[in-house]
Amino acid sequence: MIDFPLSAPDGGATRPDLPDQTLLGNVLTVGARLVSDGILPAEVVEERPGAYALCRIARESTAVRILHAGDALEAGRAPAEDTPHWQIADPWMSARHFALSVTADGVPELKAIAAKNGLFVNDRAVGGTMSLRRGDVIRAGTSSFLLL
Repeated sequence: MIDFPLSAPDGGATRPDLPDQTLLGNVLTVGARLVSDGILPAEVVEERPGAYALCRIARESTAVRILHAGDALEAGRAPAEDTPHWQIADPWMSARHFALSVTADGVPELKAIAAKNGLFVNDRAVGGTMSLRRGDVIRAGTSSFLLL
């Protein structure tokens, strides 16, 4: 797993809320530009099996985590000692809100851990584990994530 903190591509401090097809198109364009700049691996934008980027889209910035087959990541407010963890400063997220893993076969799976304020994929509630596809939008607390 690789972590890439990024600033807003247009240099501005605000972004529209997801899901917005215009923003989604812009994120994919930005992804291609990040590949050409050597920041984001080409395997993510080329949609190679087992290579994914989870992008947190926020008004102040964007951050990216790269996952490959066999990788797993938890996200929430509190740091974790025993597993890779993405600490998110969102008061509406639980300490351990959700986990994202990529199976050995290259399928991304999302699991609600302790999502007290809900976990949503494309505006549908998630109560257990579900498979994801590129372009899915995950909402946890007040945070939005895009899976590329």
